Amino acid sequence: MLGTQPMIFDSFEQSGAGIGAGLGIWLDGKAFSGYVLRPLMQINAMHYKTDYTGTLMENESNDIEHTEVRVGGMIGGHNRWDFFTIAWGIGLTVDTNVDNTDRTLRMSEASAAKIHQFGQVFSPKVDLISRLSLGVVF
Repeated sequence: MLGTQPMIFDSFEQSGAGIGAGLGIWLDGKAFSGYVLRPLMQINAMHYKTDYTGTLMENESNDIEHTEVRVGGMIGGHNRWDFFTIAWGIGLTVDTNVDNTDRTLRMSEASAAKIHQFGQVFSPKVDLISRLSLGVVF
């Protein structure tokens, strides 16, 4: 999740943590070579907080927490040359724990920022994801 105006409004605290897991299923039967299906799962916990103590309007808060539980997958390719690899992929994830995805974080009497998920291509629940990675395999 991002504040849409983090460069303008820096008077809020932003923190979070996440963990993810994926599995590679190589369609050619040889690991790290050829096309691959990757089922994915991510858990991301975000927290936004301001020190604003005034009156809040409807849908405004000075303390926003959200935990995403994203499930999805991607299709891609993986090539290997001795110990070196390159992988790519494209896919979708769905936030199964989506709630009010467009909230307002009140900073002061005069300013506020919309807090929303990053990468909303299709809907607030669905993200388009991609991957490009270089690596070494032992």
